Amino acid sequence: SLLLLMFNKDNFQIYFTLMMILKVGLAAASMAWFLRKRISKIRNYQVVILACGYALSGWMFYNFQNQMWIDAMIMYPLLCYEVTRLVREEKGARLAVLTTVTLAVNWYAGIMAIIGTGIWWIYESSRIGKISWRSLVKYAAVVAIGGMAAGFLIIPTMAGLMMGRGGIDSNLKSILGFGRLYNPLNLLEGFLIGGRIDNNHPDLYVGLLTGLLVSWILLDKKKYKERRFELGLIVIVFLIHLLPPLIWLFG
Repeated sequence: SLLLLMFNKDNFQIYFTLMMILKVGLAAASMAWFLRKRISKIRNYQVVILACGYALSGWMFYNFQNQMWIDAMIMYPLLCYEVTRLVREEKGARLAVLTTVTLAVNWYAGIMAIIGTGIWWIYESSRIGKISWRSLVKYAAVVAIGGMAAGFLIIPTMAGLMMGRGGIDSNLKSILGFGRLYNPLNLLEGFLIGGRIDNNHPDLYVGLLTGLLVSWILLDKKKYKERRFELGLIVIVFLIHLLPPLIWLFG
């Protein structure tokens, strides 16, 4: 944001465009780094395609109008790699530090990115058969340490929200969504060009090609048994858009 000092009011659009290019580029670079570190046998063109697909996703386009949320997209691959190191090498110091940095650069989107690392922890732990209470407590403790270190920002922010600038819906009936389970058929409208986009109608069209490719890979008959867990994760992602408690959690 310090770059803003280099531009006068008449050139604000140039500044905004430059910021978007930098942030989208950093998100792609972050994912490319993750792919290189996480996957031993991956080719250059695959890294380019997957990293650009991440950085040019529908969520990213949707938030061009609110570019500060994109900081979490830059941090997320870095967080996931540190989760991998925690699971496989039991090294969690850098995950705690990156958790603090993520919350400091954007606490709101940062919280969602950190929740997302929980999904990645489940995936990595299941791959090597290390899901246990001990490993779960260790992951939670590392993230909690990082969160507490970001308290200098989180505590005043939450205090300000509680004083009237915002609030959390704590009504149990509202959270559980009695009588308002969302219709799964609403998701289909998200595949249409120009379809409605809101909590009930996520924009799925922009990810249609990726979704088809992922489904093709996961449904490969030769490796179906190995891929059942990944299929389960995809189901969970869809449920985030359908079940009121999960919508409340991410909202």
